[in-house]
Amino acid sequence: MTQPNRAALAVSLALLGLGSGCIYPTERSGELRIEFVDPVSQVFVGDSLQMTARVVDANGTVLPNVAVRFSSSDDGVALVSGAGRLLGIGPGQVNVVVAPRQLEATQPATLPVRVFEGMQIFALHPTVTTSPDSSSVRFGELLEVIGAGLDPGQMTLMQVGAAAIVVHSFVPADLSDINSLDTLRVYIPSPLPSEADLVLVAAGRGSAVRTLQILQEDVYEVVTGTVPDLGVVAGALLLPGLVLEAVPADVDPDTLPFQGRAMDFYAAHVNSGSGISVVLKTENGLPPVEQGMTFGVSDLQNDSGDWPWSARYPAHKDYGAAQLCGARWIALHSEARSDSIVVAMSDLPTMGIDPNGFMVSLSSAEALSQPLGYSLRFTTEYLATLPPDAGEENDVCDLAHPIPLTGETVSMNYDNEYDVDWYKFTINGPSPPTAAAKLAAAITESEPNDTLATANLVTLGDVLTGDISDPLLDVDFFKFFAEAGTVIDLDVDTPAPPPFSDGVLTLYDSTGSEIAFVDDDDFGLDPRLTTVIEATGWYFVSHQTFGRWSGFPGIEDAAPYTLTFGAVTDVNFVTIEVVASDEFDGEIVIFEAQTEKSDVHDFIPPVVGSCCAEPFEGGYRATLQGLMPPGDFIMIVNGGGYITDYTIEARLFQPGVTAPSSFELPAPVRHTIRSKRRLTALRALRQRPGSLIR
Repeated sequence: MTQPNRAALAVSLALLGLGSGCIYPTERSGELRIEFVDPVSQVFVGDSLQMTARVVDANGTVLPNVAVRFSSSDDGVALVSGAGRLLGIGPGQVNVVVAPRQLEATQPATLPVRVFEGMQIFALHPTVTTSPDSSSVRFGELLEVIGAGLDPGQMTLMQVGAAAIVVHSFVPADLSDINSLDTLRVYIPSPLPSEADLVLVAAGRGSAVRTLQILQEDVYEVVTGTVPDLGVVAGALLLPGLVLEAVPADVDPDTLPFQGRAMDFYAAHVNSGSGISVVLKTENGLPPVEQGMTFGVSDLQNDSGDWPWSARYPAHKDYGAAQLCGARWIALHSEARSDSIVVAMSDLPTMGIDPNGFMVSLSSAEALSQPLGYSLRFTTEYLATLPPDAGEENDVCDLAHPIPLTGETVSMNYDNEYDVDWYKFTINGPSPPTAAAKLAAAITESEPNDTLATANLVTLGDVLTGDISDPLLDVDFFKFFAEAGTVIDLDVDTPAPPPFSDGVLTLYDSTGSEIAFVDDDDFGLDPRLTTVIEATGWYFVSHQTFGRWSGFPGIEDAAPYTLTFGAVTDVNFVTIEVVASDEFDGEIVIFEAQTEKSDVHDFIPPVVGSCCAEPFEGGYRATLQGLMPPGDFIMIVNGGGYITDYTIEARLFQPGVTAPSSFELPAPVRHTIRSKRRLTALRALRQRPGSLIR
């Protein structure tokens, strides 16, 4: 029952068709009647509301200026002031009476009002299972709950046992009818013990509890000897709370078909020519592969036992047109181990499947000692994208979630330790300039320049030749002037080893405060720093070895280098920022769309690079920035094994198009590619003969 409006309702005695100030003759008052306006016949203890009434003649015309008086038949149930203010006092039923103050021949009107103590459940109506007290249900069954105060919008807790409830529908009581009650329809979740409490809690309404007897099978096990037919799927169909059934403890699995392995089958139909998307999601949030689940789709008349598609690993199988992702991306999906398996089919006939009848199957790898819960979601028409995070379908490439490049905050989550989220975006804009377009002058480093005060003066566009004379002591500083909105591209290049060089770049403002830092790019150990200048003024940049900066001396040698001070225009500068309040060790990696892998072990170079999370005040953050060409891109955000909520923001800056003031950089901007705890492993790899890490 919905909560009545507590706002005062002014007594409406408006004149309909009579002149102002007209008083009905007292001797004809018996021809009048008094009636309640928008009567409310159900309230809760503590509720306060204004009752309203009006006086009308035999023609239904409202009389103005007729004073009325309200009263209660039982002040222990409800107090009612003469002006009609009602206050629920205790549970029970009361009559609210209203009568004219002067028209004595006019009969009073009576409104029965029911006052509830709080939320109450009066009856349970399972839609499939029958039992003497209607308390027995099956997993996935639709249960009707009849009572008062059952509005799910007011609920703070809705569960059976420890499992959350999925609401099917809610029909509120008719508040003008004292006998009307709320009807709440919910799905029974899975898995659950044989006995579990249905618990409902609402703010200001208290709680209601009913004990349920849970039959250890889902609602479709009622159908025996045939495949349950779901009918024609139109729009969307959700089947929550299903289970692969367990073998009873007193039964030998080897005596059962398929050694007791659980198997479920469903028949479904779609309109001819339509596509279909089917999502399998585990109820416990663990990857299906960890639980031995197999998921398949076939023609309904599967006499041969062939399944056009089946998988035991979490993945997405796309039978549609070419998508953003290459065919070999599936290799990464088995590593991601998502909690869902998605099958998206755009052309069923070409798969040998009749859209007028196809079958979905699930099975366990072995006999189960406990029911294994899952849900199925069918959506008509082929879908290349599905909602993010609610069902976690964005953890496969072809279902990558579109992300805006406007800085809009998108809230997401890692819901299991294997979770990897995929995103996609498109850049419409110019291509990056060639190296030749950046060059202005060739200059040479001048020592000493190992402090801010002795920094060499350079101009954006210069290409500088320098030398790290001592890998543990030497650091080179340079000073340049830049206008607000300038995209600078500082790029270090060193000769192929030997000698071996591993440099880092740090950008400072005119006061010497660090603005940005970068170690490697993903194509080698030479650093490249690209960022947007936010304020016009002088800036400093330093170049030194990774060993000097980190305090972990390595095998760097004294080595020459070139440093290009690029100032680029007509470019696309992208920043991706992921922030989590809880710890995570995630990475951001951006790839070109439609990238193919010739072998599952091939390395696919990222477009911008990758970046790992670092702690900051308030949580953990990973930031990735760089120049990008126009085109379609896919992006992986890896949680690093942590379960946490996070936000992601993506921004595109185009000089001359985007105002610098509208492009806010994260502070501080860090481009660290690797964390300190990885240093030892990296050093060892570098010194290993034949290592690919240089």
